[in-house]
Amino acid sequence: LVVGNAVGITWLWVHGGNLTIHSTGALFTSIGRLTGLQSAYLALIQVVLLARIPALERVIGFDRLTRWHRWNGHVCIDLVVAHVVFIVWGYSLLDKFTLGKEIRTMLGGGIYPGMITATIGTVLLLGVVATSLVIVRRRVSYEWWYAVHLMAYAGIALSWFHEIPTGNELVLDRIAADYWRGLFIATLVVIVGFRVVAPAVAAFRHRLRVAYVQEEAPGVVSLTITGRNLDGLHARPGQFFLWRFLDRHRWWSAHPFSLSAAPDGRSLRITVKALGDHSARLA
Repeated sequence: LVVGNAVGITWLWVHGGNLTIHSTGALFTSIGRLTGLQSAYLALIQVVLLARIPALERVIGFDRLTRWHRWNGHVCIDLVVAHVVFIVWGYSLLDKFTLGKEIRTMLGGGIYPGMITATIGTVLLLGVVATSLVIVRRRVSYEWWYAVHLMAYAGIALSWFHEIPTGNELVLDRIAADYWRGLFIATLVVIVGFRVVAPAVAAFRHRLRVAYVQEEAPGVVSLTITGRNLDGLHARPGQFFLWRFLDRHRWWSAHPFSLSAAPDGRSLRITVKALGDHSARLA
């Protein structure tokens, strides 16, 4: 499905007469446009990989999806950078402008609508990449790292205003434009359905509550959680869940903790060691 969509995007682009190689400027512009389309597509795949789709997690596994998410992110941002470089370079050759003048024309000339939003979206995505670097992540709390990652959604949303209404290929090709609208809408449905609606339904169905907290050792606590219809979770010993504690300080972030006791249908137990701000405050 992923490869088929990538091939379909490329075919629509070539079939629409967008591949031009009669000059260096035209070739660079074509490369820039194609890398822009593919980077936008991989950005949608990026959020779908961790959309918590049950079928994907059962077949592939959350750990493997996370690795795919990381490598897909590398390729996506590389294509974004290539898109910017080749588009600016190609247009500067075609317009016979210096690179600086071409950039000023794109951003401030009013000739290319959507460039401001595209630039902001690109900066947001680069910010996500910067916080993902190991050396940076070690100096940034998990909560801030998680919050910065939410900028990826904003970056993808802003790309819509650059790609769909103003992208040369999509303005001239109604079929390609509708195809892209379908990809964006499908991604939005998946995100809202599995990241918002499904957890809300599960919270209402199971009504999980922290029954009590027991200190196991200095800095180590066990939380016993009770609720309704716990058999419906089909939990297994040692399985991890992403836990979101709905109080004033923690409702916006979710953290993974494994079950530390075999589920008995009446309660679930996790054991947490104080390793960061979030885990240290759970007691």
